[in-house]
Amino acid sequence: MKDLTFKILVKKISENEYIASAPSIPNCFVEAESEEEAIDEIQSQIGSTIKAMMAQNEAVIDDSHAAIYNLTIEFGEKPSA
Repeated sequence: MKDLTFKILVKKISENEYIASAPSIPNCFVEAESEEEAIDEIQSQIGSTIKAMMAQNEAVIDDSHAAIYNLTIEFGEKPSA
């Protein structure tokens, strides 16, 4: 099997709370108390999820050709509904 590449997103929510996700894998996210722990846990979650997807013959698309962009949307003082 070839190596697969996945982009992950790690967000600091509060002093001891981080959320890590793999945006290209549905429902693949973890919560942790440190950035390092979040990275370790999302790596494990990705592995488990991909194994389950392969066992069910689901298509697995890696992120080796994906790009990540930051997009800032200016709303002024208050966003309007």
